[in-house]
Amino acid sequence: SPAAKKEEEERQLAEVDEMIEAVALRMKQKFGSLKQAFAIFARDGRGSGGRQREDAAIDFQAWMKGLTALRMKQLRHEMVVEIFKRIDADGQGRIHAQQIEEHVRMIAKLRVIQARGAVE
Repeated sequence: SPAAKKEEEERQLAEVDEMIEAVALRMKQKFGSLKQAFAIFARDGRGSGGRQREDAAIDFQAWMKGLTALRMKQLRHEMVVEIFKRIDADGQGRIHAQQIEEHVRMIAKLRVIQARGAVE
């Protein structure tokens, strides 16, 4: 029934929001602030080069904001779950710049597809 389908979608949305909050909270607890976390992730992922580190930190921030903004409405549930599994592969909530860039690209691609009205 349409009501059951809507209820299931809302349940999935709530689940995704919880996952996003959990990742953000874990980063805050571990690093003191999200900004500090972005800087550390950027450094870990890129190695040397102040400018590159800064760019990676900005990428990570954009990725978190982008994913939060997209929520489930614009992403298949399985895809969101998969993204979070990749972020937290080692249970530390760590992510490298390469993964950040992949996800930023994925979100950009999804937005283009959505703009064309081709999302299921």
